[in-house]
Amino acid sequence: MKRFTEEELTEYKGENGKPVYIAHDGKVYDVSESKLWKTGLHMKRHKSGQDLTMDIQAAPHEPEVLERFPQVGELVKADVIEPKMPAFLSWLIRKYPMLRRHPHPMTVHFPIVFMISTAVFNVLYLATGIHAFETTAFHCLGGGVLFTLIAGITG
Repeated sequence: MKRFTEEELTEYKGENGKPVYIAHDGKVYDVSESKLWKTGLHMKRHKSGQDLTMDIQAAPHEPEVLERFPQVGELVKADVIEPKMPAFLSWLIRKYPMLRRHPHPMTVHFPIVFMISTAVFNVLYLATGIHAFETTAFHCLGGGVLFTLIAGITG
């Protein structure tokens, strides 16, 4: 079985007729046949040609999904000195890999805040009778709708 360095693996991104390879847990898989990897980019976020061990641990699916694809080699990692992390934080990230990265684009937060603000300003209007709160709630609703479209476009 072929042994790949991280540098060699970067050549397999589905470009120039080459297959799409990804690595997980020291194994290199050919995911060229997957519709989700055809472009070399999975879910507009994960690039092929690299070690995705941490990303797959935080994915909504189990790593066993890779067993559907042929293993074409092994990844040989260069000796890298990892920065020292406090033991508790290291344990927490191992237990909950999702904490290592944020699961969605930043723009998803904007419509959430605008929609919550809409409710808050409506409650303030009902409590005080000040029409400026109602107007602000309406503007927040418009911002929430606008940013929902933007969040959808960015994935």
